[in-house]
Amino acid sequence: MWKKIKSAQEQKNTFRIKKELWIPVFVLMIGLVVLVNIDIRADSSQRDLIRSRAELNAVTYADHMKADIVRGIDITNTFEQIVISENGKISMFSKVAENMMADYIQSIQIAPDGVVTEIYPEDGNEAGKIDLIYDKERGKISCYARDNDVITMQGPFSLKQGGTGIAVRNPVYVEQKNGERTFWGFTIVIIRVPDIFADSIKSLTDFSYEYKLSKSIAPWDETYEEVYGSVVEMIDPVTYTFELGDSQWILEVMPENGWNSNEKLYRLWGCGLLIVLLLTGFVFMIMLLHRTQESENTVVELNKKLQKALEQAKTASVEKSNFLFNMSHDIRTPMNAVIGMTSLIRHDAGNKDKVIEYADKIDISSQHLLGIINDILDMSKIEAGKTVFKYDDFSILNFIQEINNLFHSQIDEKKQILTTKKNIRHEWVNGDQLRLMQIFSNLLSNAVKYTQEGGEIQFLVEECETNSSVHAKYRFLVRDNGIGMSADFKDKIFDAFTRAESSVTNKIQGTGLGMAITRNLVEAMGGTIDLESELGQGSCFEVFIELRIAEDRTVALAAQEKTDEQDGNILQGMRFLCAEDNELNAEILTELLKTEGAECTICENGEEVLKAFEQSAPGDYDMILMDVQMPVMNGYEATKAIRRSSHELAKKIPIIAMTANAFSEDIQHSLAAGMNAHVSKPVEMKVLEKTIRSIKSGGEAPKCRLLKSDKWI
Repeated sequence: MWKKIKSAQEQKNTFRIKKELWIPVFVLMIGLVVLVNIDIRADSSQRDLIRSRAELNAVTYADHMKADIVRGIDITNTFEQIVISENGKISMFSKVAENMMADYIQSIQIAPDGVVTEIYPEDGNEAGKIDLIYDKERGKISCYARDNDVITMQGPFSLKQGGTGIAVRNPVYVEQKNGERTFWGFTIVIIRVPDIFADSIKSLTDFSYEYKLSKSIAPWDETYEEVYGSVVEMIDPVTYTFELGDSQWILEVMPENGWNSNEKLYRLWGCGLLIVLLLTGFVFMIMLLHRTQESENTVVELNKKLQKALEQAKTASVEKSNFLFNMSHDIRTPMNAVIGMTSLIRHDAGNKDKVIEYADKIDISSQHLLGIINDILDMSKIEAGKTVFKYDDFSILNFIQEINNLFHSQIDEKKQILTTKKNIRHEWVNGDQLRLMQIFSNLLSNAVKYTQEGGEIQFLVEECETNSSVHAKYRFLVRDNGIGMSADFKDKIFDAFTRAESSVTNKIQGTGLGMAITRNLVEAMGGTIDLESELGQGSCFEVFIELRIAEDRTVALAAQEKTDEQDGNILQGMRFLCAEDNELNAEILTELLKTEGAECTICENGEEVLKAFEQSAPGDYDMILMDVQMPVMNGYEATKAIRRSSHELAKKIPIIAMTANAFSEDIQHSLAAGMNAHVSKPVEMKVLEKTIRSIKSGGEAPKCRLLKSDKWI
């Protein structure tokens, strides 16, 4: 009996042991299946992550390489504009080419009628003087460029000086007196590769990528040949294709270690986790699965973010490329006028009336170019959150009158009608008048540009009802009956770098930044801006801004203006000590002051100004005009040193900052350094006279302003 009981107990224990062994085995089997599944999915997610990063880098550095090649194309465009502006001739070729040379350029050439006649540098490149049209290797693609009026890129080919090059040929057509366009020849630049792509190649190498850059052999041949690349064979690379001139380019990218990253690490992790599972049991397995799922979700989320970033990068790449090409066109347009008018001045130097006419046109083109630059600088300040406002008292009525005066000539030229209406109770307010001028100059400038000849424009200013005794709320309305805009474009008009595309708008110059700047300025002042527009029916912009009510200064202002009229030419007989390190700017300043009856002594840096002042006797100089950015000692340092010097006029002599730094914070830096006032370059003599008159009368210097082609800043 005892033996039977003992035998049953042993069988029960044996079953329990088998059961306990079965559970770990079952858990182990489940764990192995789960781990294999996790490993496969994690490896796939990791490959997707690596590939997304590679695609993002391919887009980024293809865009960089594209911009590198465009720099070479821009050289041929510049010479094309010179040829056109000089009616088929080109002077000072070597001098201009010398200024455009860069480390990645082998030579710059021109080829009238397809025959290379000028090469810079000529030393070592003499063999390039050939007839491109009839040359065996270059004839077919040269004829294609000539007959189709497209920029072609031939190469890569071996250079006789060593290395590899690509020839960029830009066909030039000149308009004859009868209006017919005839082929003039080619402007050519020989680019050395991989020198031109040095920065992009270094970045790809630093990020451990293999790469290959290829281009189509010819416009009619879809075969690609390698321009430059790694020696490693590309295995399933990501590719990015872009077009330049009439050539197709492909950038292929792959990681140095291939796409299977960390496979051994995953296997070791799996084995280690298997041991942990055997030791810690089923509970730890559940915890591990939970954590693994979280990690997997993180990788999936990261993949989604990377995919989104890739799409954004592609969109940004297209927008940036379009913006760069638009900027290239917009900047070259006034530059072409400046170069052309300069050539005409040389030709008609004896005809005073013609020279004055050409000089006026150069001034207009320069102001337009300055306007483009200021728009870009303004936008960069706004995006960086560094816009600074300067608040002062001003008259709303005078503000409206200045707006009318600013657009009077443009309105008359287009035979338009500008109607100004105002209904205000508080004339004098406190605010940033220059920024307000910029806002409504942008709005009215667009109204004039996009309204047909003979059209009507309204500018309404009215004061709204408010319970505040400190602030006045103003409603500004700019309405026109011009071309209007589509509903789609109306939604993105305030985005940077956007312009409506049509046969009408494409003829109107602009950066596409004006409305973005306007909205940012309005909102930074605590105001709002709204738009109503319909295609073909005109547009209406409505702006609400609150301004602090100020003391009425009409009587004091009238008295000051009467005093200014009695003073006459305040510059007559004055002696200036001037800091200017640019020789051309120094010559211009000297002549401008001389025309007003004043004299000046020019110093090349702040240290020389300091020495000249300390060695001068009282009365030698009436005032100091101080540039800011100079070598050796800048204008701020020089001003502080003058104010600390032992000279008896150190604290008294007026110092005016005269610099291209035109932002409000630059003005504050000048005043903090000890200067009395700030005048922005380019110098306007009326502004300088008003500033000097204000300093002599002991009042506050007038706000610095810079008049652009159709705006104020």
